[in-house]
Amino acid sequence: LELPDGIAMVQDGQVVSDRRLQWDGDLQSGRNLIPLTVRGVERGQWRGTVLIEKGLARKEQSIDIKVNGI
Repeated sequence: LELPDGIAMVQDGQVVSDRRLQWDGDLQSGRNLIPLTVRGVERGQWRGTVLIEKGLARKEQSIDIKVNGI
């Protein structure tokens, strides 16, 4: 997962400087949820990107996030 500048990851209630999250593990067939707490740090329309790779297979998904206020 790669977050844009206007969105930050949160750990223990505090914004952290990391903009990328890498997770290694097996996924089940179908829908897989990996909860992650984020916070808007700048107003605007932002797009995060998720990249899933397994072997030679690769899938990229974008996530639109709108921040109205901070």
